[in-house]
Amino acid sequence: MASYADPAPVATFAGQNVWTAASDGQLEIVRVMIDSGAHRADEGDAQGYTCLHAASSYGHHDLLRYLLAQVAVDVNCKDEDGDTPLHVCEDVETAKILLDAGADPGAPNGAGQVPYEVAAEEERSEVAQYLADAHPGYARAGLTRPNLAGVTSGPDCESMTVTIEELAKACGEDGTVDVQMAMDQAQDGKRRRV
Repeated sequence: MASYADPAPVATFAGQNVWTAASDGQLEIVRVMIDSGAHRADEGDAQGYTCLHAASSYGHHDLLRYLLAQVAVDVNCKDEDGDTPLHVCEDVETAKILLDAGADPGAPNGAGQVPYEVAAEEERSEVAQYLADAHPGYARAGLTRPNLAGVTSGPDCESMTVTIEELAKACGEDGTVDVQMAMDQAQDGKRRRV
């Protein structure tokens, strides 16, 4: 895969570069440029933005399926912010296509956020709900970083060591974790607070 730090020369067809054509959903133009070998589906521009990111962000499902069918395509390619195509998808169908192709719902971006957290933060509620339902372990009990900001610092906050077993006991049938229950179980087990 080409690095976005050193992008390949930009080939154009019909006056457009491959990333603009992908953003516009122009499957035939993208197909010509990729099939000719001028570009790869997961090749980034100067900011690491790929055709996969463009098709995912704009919900171009047929284009996305074409791109994912390419040999050795990296469905988890990252742009300069560390976002994968799953981080930027805007609709449930796109998320489903990406997950079916092997997208990692637990891949953190440069800010440490998984796709569910980005979707929730950006108020893409249907995508966030789909990702939470499809992979509840990555929904982090509905606690996104902005929601945690007010409770992770200050004189009354402590950190605690919690084992996987304690987390498992605190896990509901829907896959969400009751954080308070996990901490109570750790306290009952006389785990050490730090």
